[in-house]
Amino acid sequence: PTFAAGAIASSDRLVKDPKVLFPWIETARHLQAIEMEAAGVYRATRERCLMLAIRGISDIVGLKRSDAWTKYACASAAAFARAFFRTRPIAPRSARSATAPTNVGADGDAPRLDTLFLNMARVAEYPPTIYVSSTDCTTAKQVWGRMRDGNTGFISNAWVFHSKCIYSFDDPSRGPLSKAVDVTNIEAHDAEEWSRSDNPDRRRLFVNLLGSALRDDLAIFNVRFAADDRVFMFAGRLEEPARVHRYKNARVMSTMTVVQKYPHKTKDGRELTVLRHLAFDGRFRQVEGDWYLEISPTYRFTTDGRQKSWVHEQRLSGIKRIEGNRAVLSQVLAWSSVLSAPSPDGGPKRHLRFDPVPSFEIEQPIGDDELTSIEVVDAAPAKPETVRDGAVEGSASECEATP
Repeated sequence: PTFAAGAIASSDRLVKDPKVLFPWIETARHLQAIEMEAAGVYRATRERCLMLAIRGISDIVGLKRSDAWTKYACASAAAFARAFFRTRPIAPRSARSATAPTNVGADGDAPRLDTLFLNMARVAEYPPTIYVSSTDCTTAKQVWGRMRDGNTGFISNAWVFHSKCIYSFDDPSRGPLSKAVDVTNIEAHDAEEWSRSDNPDRRRLFVNLLGSALRDDLAIFNVRFAADDRVFMFAGRLEEPARVHRYKNARVMSTMTVVQKYPHKTKDGRELTVLRHLAFDGRFRQVEGDWYLEISPTYRFTTDGRQKSWVHEQRLSGIKRIEGNRAVLSQVLAWSSVLSAPSPDGGPKRHLRFDPVPSFEIEQPIGDDELTSIEVVDAAPAKPETVRDGAVEGSASECEATP
C-alpha cells in the first residue's frame, strides 16, 4: 500500500455529516483523516511509552459505507505495519530510560511548558435588555428604507426582523428604529434569560442579535461583513495603500498586513490587481452556559474591496496549502485584538465586549512540526481511485459541546 504520515483527528464520536468536518479542515489545515480509536490509546500511553497509529482509509464522510473496502483497508494497514517493523527496527529502551520522566527542563527539575491558544473568544458582556416591538413592515428591506429616510448619520444594525416584529438591543422608541415600529407597543425582556432559554426560537433570535451586534461593532474598526461568504474581513480599496494592523502576538507586539495588493495576469494578457483581505468565519457557540465566538481565519480576494474576485477559490486554496499552524495562530490573535478592543473615543459605543482568546500551558511542549498530536502513519489502499466508493467514519464532538 501507499502511505503518508500526517495528523489525524480522533475522539470517541462518530462523524457522518460532512458539515461537521468542513470547519475542522478550514481551521486545522494539516488533518489527513478522522477516526475513533487512537485518542483512547494515546491517553493511556502518554508519558508512559511511545505510541504509533497506523490507519487504513476505507470510508468517506457522507457516503455509504462499504464493508468490502473496510476489510481491504484493514488488510492494507496490517501489511504496512508488518513491512514497517521488518524494515525499521526499533531499539529497546533501557529500564532506566523507560521509567524516567521525559518532560523535564535543561536543569533536570522544572518541566518545560508550552502555551496553547483557543480559537474562541468569550462574550464577556452584552446589552442587558432585548426589546420586542411590532411593525407594519413586511420585509427587513422596508425597515431599512424607513430608517434611512432623511437620516445621514450612523444607523445601528443591532436588530433582527422576524414575523412582523423587530428584536433589538437598542431602545426602538429612540433613534432611526422609531420610524419603523409601533412605539406604543414595546416589550422589554431580560437578555440573560433569553441567552439561557430552552426555547429554540428564543435562543436562535438571541444568537442572530449577537451576530447583528457584532457587525455593528466591527464596522467601527473598518471591518465589513461579506454576506455571500458570511465572513468578516478587513476593508480596503484599490486606491488605498496596503493596510497594516498592529496587535500583540504570542510574546511581543507585532504587525500584520491585513489588506494587500497582488498583480494578476489574465490568459489574454491583461494586467489586473487583486486585493487580499484577512478574514474570519465567526460562529457563536454556547459552552457551559457562556457564549463564545469561534474564530476560523480565512481570506477573501476581491477586485475592488467589495466584489469577490473570480480567482478567489484558486488563491484561497493556494495560500492555505502554504500556511502552517503558526500563521493561523497569528491570525487568531490579530482578530482577538480587534474583538477585545474598547470603543474608540467619540465613536459609537460597542454592544458586545469580548475577552481575549484564552491560553493555557501544558507540560509537554509541542513544536510546530509536531502538531500531528500523535505520530501517525496513514496507510491508504493500493488502488486510491476506487476508494471514493466507500465512506469515512470519524470522530469529534460538536463545537457546542466541546470548545
